[in-house]
Amino acid sequence: RLNEIEFIKNIKKLKLECEHREEALYLLYILMAWKKSSDDIKGKFSFENFYNAKIEVDKFYSILEEIKSELVFVQLFLLNDISLLKNSTSPLQNSDLIQLCNLINATESLPYVSIGFKLIHEYINKNSKKNNELYIDSSIAKLTGRLINENSKTLYIPFINNLESLHYIDNKKVYHEVKNSSLIPELLNILNNTDITYRDSEPLTDPSFINKTAPHLLEQFDSSILFLPFGRKEDTHHIDLDSDKFNRFHYHKGIILDIASAEHTLSQTKNQAILYMPVGFTYRSGSEEKFRENLIKKNYLEAIIQLAPNLNSNTSIETTIIIINKQKTDDKVQFINLKDSRFLKKDGRKVILSNFDTILDIYQNSKEIQNISANISNEEIKNNKYSFAIDRYIKSQESSEIKKHLLSYKVRELQSIANVRKSQLFSNEDEGRIIYELAPSDFTESGFTLSSNHNKLKRIKTQERKLQIYKLEKFDILVSTKGTIGKVAIFDKLSSDKNDIIVSQANVIVRLYDIKKESIEHKDQAIELYMFLKSNIGQNILKELVSGTAM
Repeated sequence: RLNEIEFIKNIKKLKLECEHREEALYLLYILMAWKKSSDDIKGKFSFENFYNAKIEVDKFYSILEEIKSELVFVQLFLLNDISLLKNSTSPLQNSDLIQLCNLINATESLPYVSIGFKLIHEYINKNSKKNNELYIDSSIAKLTGRLINENSKTLYIPFINNLESLHYIDNKKVYHEVKNSSLIPELLNILNNTDITYRDSEPLTDPSFINKTAPHLLEQFDSSILFLPFGRKEDTHHIDLDSDKFNRFHYHKGIILDIASAEHTLSQTKNQAILYMPVGFTYRSGSEEKFRENLIKKNYLEAIIQLAPNLNSNTSIETTIIIINKQKTDDKVQFINLKDSRFLKKDGRKVILSNFDTILDIYQNSKEIQNISANISNEEIKNNKYSFAIDRYIKSQESSEIKKHLLSYKVRELQSIANVRKSQLFSNEDEGRIIYELAPSDFTESGFTLSSNHNKLKRIKTQERKLQIYKLEKFDILVSTKGTIGKVAIFDKLSSDKNDIIVSQANVIVRLYDIKKESIEHKDQAIELYMFLKSNIGQNILKELVSGTAM
């Protein structure tokens, strides 16, 4: 078997003349499947006979037409990728096909199908921005595969998915559906001995796995895996969920289909579901919050596994693994933080997951480890407004010590002594009077010194009323809440500056209550609050409010 490094070395040696090199390299798997299937077709149409005669593209195409009724993968290839052979501008050349056949003839087995397709894609597109939702980092696929309950006999995988996780799963009957079904499931069955039943259907609007004895219900599978096509939109995929006859969609709102996809997956899951989601799902409000609330109320949520950023080369979106267990009996949720260095290692220029046995031991035995994992009650999650953000539940040692230290003090909620207001966006109207806008980049390390050399000015005419609410006043405290989170400044307007000043949207304005504005007491208390928020204690409290990229 070619390993991944050898495979890349071999395809680098191929000097293909056709324009569509990526599709041409996928042809390696068609040729290998043909070679493996030659016993099932007439001898004169076998790969061996073809290889031992004159290799020509036209002859190859004619043979595929002859054997397509006997080999499903050939039908799929001719249906979807015939342009590779019949492209009028730069088709596959005879010399290209000879090189591909030479490699297959000298090789017993290629890398696992999903891995091989990903390697080809990454090799061809390494210097471009072309992206494909199919290709999730191999280490994430491995972890997902190993998290599947070993007692599960059936596994459901909907949508455009990373079937690479099947490489790490044994003895499962797999059911897969996606619109415009690709070659991959059929090739997996032939080349990697998987057992996949797949359907060419859109799971959200036309699910194909239906209960045979009760066709108003969907078929149920022991486990399921959902790798979301992040940000998939209803309007661009012509999907209408309003008339769903299976009553699946209770929380989906708007055009983003993340929650709808999760609801569909759970509707076909009997026991365990593993959802690979953007980290924003763990803390955003709206339909996502209602969906999270439902998971807690039904006691379905078993674990949240936070992954390190930048594991996937084709996206910078932070991701998390949500483990659902519909047969769960206790009221605890396990939070596991895999951003810790002990679970990461360098693979060339990439960072990948490692130490899988330790991860599985923590998960399977519900272990609690300082800074790594914690078992949290449903009630505590409810009190945190159903936030699944891992920073709410797993504290650093410093944070834990500070929290313990604070128990010796009387504390008050900030909003009991101050108005806390999120700043708003002001549009530049190109006419009217001038205002200045500050940003966190203007906050100095030691505090805040306002000069008259403002970098950003705007003119407003119709936004006067909003300005009266959000313009800065003397001794306002500013806290940055996006981008560089937790920077703190105190505002002291220069008496010589006649223009009003605002702060950008990435901040909140904290204004103390009930103190005469120009009094010494007001100034001192504002400075005390500012110093507290700048201190280690204040900064740690602010960090606990961070979810993903915002506070």
